[in-house]
Amino acid sequence: MDDLFKKAGSIIKSFKEGLAGIVSVNLFDVIKDIEELNIYSRNYPAERDCEELILKHLRAKSGYNNVHHQFSVGGNLALKIDIDIDERIGIEIKLAEQLIESASNAQRLIGQALYYSKRKYQNNVIILIIGLLKFKNDPMIKELKSIIEDDLGLTFIYKAFK
Repeated sequence: MDDLFKKAGSIIKSFKEGLAGIVSVNLFDVIKDIEELNIYSRNYPAERDCEELILKHLRAKSGYNNVHHQFSVGGNLALKIDIDIDERIGIEIKLAEQLIESASNAQRLIGQALYYSKRKYQNNVIILIIGLLKFKNDPMIKELKSIIEDDLGLTFIYKAFK
């Protein structure tokens, strides 16, 4: 019996030592890494293209060990967030032009943001809107920013194409 406890203790000690060596990214690291990325409109005309660029960028960074694309957050709605990091931080990406053109797209984004924060990520949700600089001050974008930040307590980033 003593051997069993010694073996279990040894396994737990090894596990703790292994965990101590893991450096996990936090929300502010992710925000900084997104903000440093340049996205050129002629190369990334679709939301999916932008998702793949950001995914590739984050995976290349140090400390990003578990970055998933189209990650299921569980639940009956079967929604998938665009990018998941360590099952702790979620990023939902939208193109500004699509939100401005359609109120239903904007409403859907609000619903997704709410669901992702309540279902899995709490306040660790980043809503990343990508578009032309001229759309940054559009009334629809401003209203979405207010709802996402002030009402839901989540992070809103507008990333202008270069």
